[in-house]
Amino acid sequence: MSLNLVEVGSTHHIKGSSFTRTESINGRTQNQWVLPDGKVINDSEFDLTFSENLLEGRNFILTYQVWVEESKQETINETRVRVKSWTYEFPEIELNMPATVNYMPSKHIAWVGLERHFAPGVEYAYELLKTPGVKVLNQDDGKFTLQFSQEGMKNLMFRVTNSRGQSKEVSQIVEVLPPTPLEIEIVRTFSNEYLRYPLDVSLRSRVWLSHPDDRVAVYKWYLDGELVMESKRYRESIGDLSVGNHSIRVDVETEFGQTGSQSFEVNVIPNQKPTGSINMHETESSV
Repeated sequence: MSLNLVEVGSTHHIKGSSFTRTESINGRTQNQWVLPDGKVINDSEFDLTFSENLLEGRNFILTYQVWVEESKQETINETRVRVKSWTYEFPEIELNMPATVNYMPSKHIAWVGLERHFAPGVEYAYELLKTPGVKVLNQDDGKFTLQFSQEGMKNLMFRVTNSRGQSKEVSQIVEVLPPTPLEIEIVRTFSNEYLRYPLDVSLRSRVWLSHPDDRVAVYKWYLDGELVMESKRYRESIGDLSVGNHSIRVDVETEFGQTGSQSFEVNVIPNQKPTGSINMHETESSV
């Protein structure tokens, strides 16, 4: 018997075996199993349901006995088999949504997870129950990318189902607000007032948010349509602008899903060699 771990309430096939060095005795042995409740199974193998009433602490202890027929008292030998147990309970569901206030048609992430638990062989499936104005753009197990297209209070209900047909649900109410444009200003400072090459520019963005609890999540700075940096800092700099006309843009995303953009143009002119003239004056000196 190689069974080491079973779930309480599950049924398994139990089989014992024995042998002696004397070949003639091997065919004359008898055996039995003694269960924790004292019940005797007069066979070497049987099916056993590991019910809770057979537990001794957290283990099931089975005794396998073998003896030579007609000499039980003189030849009986036994071995005790300890089988560890585990009990399944549907784990608690954990729901994490970074923001519960959102602007349509923003995208937001929801994570549905389970508390740590031991359940070998049990698998789980996750789903968002149908909610008007809420669309699942992408799902990776318990990670949902959602889009809100209808304003109002939304009760998001997530269901987790295990491979045994059991399920649990968890919900979160979110507020979806109508889209509101962000007001953005870019304050720029150039390395020289003539905008001559080589030119560096220091950038500072100012953003007026529509909700008092909202915060800027990311600033994305573009030079001539190419993303050059992405960060949470409102101050950045772009160096060594080449001669010619350039477009600098910042895209802003907030934690509540608002987005906005602001840009400006700058024309970098070629540098020039200094020019000047020398005027000579003769003077007389007296000693």
